[in-house]
Amino acid sequence: MPFQRDPQFVSRTSEIAQADVMLSSETRCERVAIIGFGGVGKTQIALEFAHQLRERQPDCSVFWIPVTSIERMLEAYLEIGQQLQIPNLEQEKADVQKLVRRRLSQESSGRWLLVFNNADDIDIWTDKVDMTAGLGRRIDYMPKSKHGSILFTTRSRKAATKLAGKNVVLVGEMDETTAKDLLKKSLIDQDLLTDDGAATDLLQNSPISPLQLSKQLHTLMRTKSPYLSIQRFSTMQSRILSSSLARNLRMTGDITT
Repeated sequence: MPFQRDPQFVSRTSEIAQADVMLSSETRCERVAIIGFGGVGKTQIALEFAHQLRERQPDCSVFWIPVTSIERMLEAYLEIGQQLQIPNLEQEKADVQKLVRRRLSQESSGRWLLVFNNADDIDIWTDKVDMTAGLGRRIDYMPKSKHGSILFTTRSRKAATKLAGKNVVLVGEMDETTAKDLLKKSLIDQDLLTDDGAATDLLQNSPISPLQLSKQLHTLMRTKSPYLSIQRFSTMQSRILSSSLARNLRMTGDITT
């Protein structure tokens, strides 16, 4: 498992349960795509799913591949190949995806989960690339084993359906109760969340997602004020937003100073 469990994760039981059902086949390698706008928590859901899977199946290997670029994706494949101790890996780097597919497709590799995070660019998967054996598409070089499963996170519905077919889990914005729970988990002293109205106003008026808000709050407490309250954080957010808006307006010439 490449990442530790997120201590700020709040209940997304429905989405995790959907992914679990879709990936539960004992006879084939299933694929599932978690889809939603940026900042709704797709990566956190995938990470929590992976940790829950490991709790139930300690012998299951989890491999995490970021797809923010082709280069980063291939670097992750190389790291996986090294973990799997694939022979002659350095000499055959150009075919690393094919080598990993071949190894994970073998039943002797045991149980595994492959997570492709931020699989937004469908061209990465469908464009033909040079392989030793000729041209091929990366989407065709996925491992297949009844002991394995593949999970994608993406903002693109087109990529989701191309990669996982009908096995799509839609992630919407958090409801107010869940968002408040997330903010509370971000506080070092959770008793500071005493003003429910302040939390509601913050969530309703902020231009960024609750997940991004919680990360900002957590960072501020670690670096500046460990006992920052929701009320003070809300005031800081308003000042930041106002100054950013003013700065943007100055840049476009819409206001004068």
